[in-house]
Amino acid sequence: MVKTGRMIVAIIAGVVFMASASVQAGTIITAATKTAGNATAINLVSGGLVENVLAYSDRTHVLVEIPNELEGADLIQVSNSDKTSDPYSIDVTFGRLAAMYVALDDRFAQPLPWMNNPASTGLPTVFFNTGTKMKIDENANGSVDQTYTLWATIAPPGTYRTGVFGLSGNNYVVFGDNKLIPEPSSMVLAGAGLLGLVAARRRK
Repeated sequence: MVKTGRMIVAIIAGVVFMASASVQAGTIITAATKTAGNATAINLVSGGLVENVLAYSDRTHVLVEIPNELEGADLIQVSNSDKTSDPYSIDVTFGRLAAMYVALDDRFAQPLPWMNNPASTGLPTVFFNTGTKMKIDENANGSVDQTYTLWATIAPPGTYRTGVFGLSGNNYVVFGDNKLIPEPSSMVLAGAGLLGLVAARRRK
């Protein structure tokens, strides 16, 4: 019975993302605002996640070995000079149901506490590890300097907040897409969170 329930949840969540897969790339994240941190600007680049794109608004670091499925996702180029800012936060607005991704520097504990705290982010469920890596070439010279683990969660239309955890606990990149790259068990978790959100809205 439990296995059947999990399968149903996974199927429903999959259908939701297949339905949204026809949406044109570049229309997922509609706004990104730094709400705490230094004065350095951040950039929202619609459809901007491509090989060798700048990862940050203030560095020459470029993203490499991007999963093919995620090319064309909406990218937020955060400020790398904010990596020691505390407090630090970004409000990210999704215009439609999609997946919110955080590529988190592997030099730090995974995941950051705020990623497991829907009360902090406003998201319906926690982030899960997709099992996928991305990499950063800090000098855009063909070398790989750091690896990032890709975390994801379901993001219905709305505004959500990223956060910080201690010194250098905000060294991550954010983007949004209409495709989800999950591990099977994590898909169940994300689907359950989405169904819970739908049920809560119906009760209201």
